[in-house]
Amino acid sequence: MEILNHNLLPLALNIGLALTGMIFLLLMIITAVHWQADRQQKHAIAFDQINEPLLMSYIECETPKTAVIKSMEKKPFEAMRLLMEFSKNLQPTDQSRLLPLFSELIEVDKETSALNSTSIKRRLQAAERLGHLKNDTSADALLHALEDEVMEVRYCAARSLAAHGQTKYIEPTLLAFDTDHEINWLRLVEITCDYGSFAVPTLLSVLENSQGKYSNNIINVAIRVLGVLKETQAVHELIRLLDHSDFSIRLNAARALGEIGDPVAISPIAELSHDPEWAVRNKAVEAIGKLHAKTHIPILTEAMSDSSWWVRFSAAQALHSLGLTGIEKLKDIMKSTHDVYAHDMCCQVLGEHGLLEITNNPS
Repeated sequence: MEILNHNLLPLALNIGLALTGMIFLLLMIITAVHWQADRQQKHAIAFDQINEPLLMSYIECETPKTAVIKSMEKKPFEAMRLLMEFSKNLQPTDQSRLLPLFSELIEVDKETSALNSTSIKRRLQAAERLGHLKNDTSADALLHALEDEVMEVRYCAARSLAAHGQTKYIEPTLLAFDTDHEINWLRLVEITCDYGSFAVPTLLSVLENSQGKYSNNIINVAIRVLGVLKETQAVHELIRLLDHSDFSIRLNAARALGEIGDPVAISPIAELSHDPEWAVRNKAVEAIGKLHAKTHIPILTEAMSDSSWWVRFSAAQALHSLGLTGIEKLKDIMKSTHDVYAHDMCCQVLGEHGLLEITNNPS
């Protein structure tokens, strides 16, 4: 045993020394990384302190472009970072004033070539930068980037195309994201909303889909954008889609009509309260609440006994949103119903709004 301990001691010491050395090396690396990061941050702050006032002065037409370029081109990377950050805080009219600066600092050929880089980070960087040029060369490169194998690069290219502000890029963008995944729809809705009301004619043509060119996925995106924009021009086309064979289109059409808020949609939406899909019934009763359709309280009352918890919950919330009339109906249902699920839902929603105690003690 003594011989074994004697032989192991040097080995243990060597392992201890090796671990100590590794820890020391790791600490040195961490210190170096922190030092480099602090150094870069100090340089960035110093650069911004000099050049941000110049940009403000340039926007106010007090400093010539040549003076700004001369100061910023000393550090192109920092200049691009500052310009892009500065641009985000400006109104669109002022953003256009920065276009000559971007044109001077961005090498178009270099960035378009970078869209074919093996580095995803470099492709993302190029797609973002090209969005600030807003010319045909950059747009053509970004349209090609919509076919990138990495979804994030495609989204960045789509966002940059939207920054160009030309509605002719809406259709190729929609077609580039023809996917069943709802999370992708939501991101595409965000991008398309960047076009604002200018996107409406294109989106309405998607809803009409007269030549069968667009998939249900793209139609759903168009419906959602029109709902977010609260576009009244879309109401009649959306009502037509309430009869669509695809339940997701019926659901999104009901959602959009509720967001737009046109009373003409109340009766067509109410017909969906008996849809075979619970998600569609849910959106229908939600929309009735958003449209303040007091005349359709009987439909909401019936929905309180729906087989889906979500439909019952949305119906109860819709009744509450209708004010005193709807609240009284909730109280009546709670007192008179033999449906334990409807009773419990009334209790839940009334309780959430501090009305349950009043119900139990009407005097």
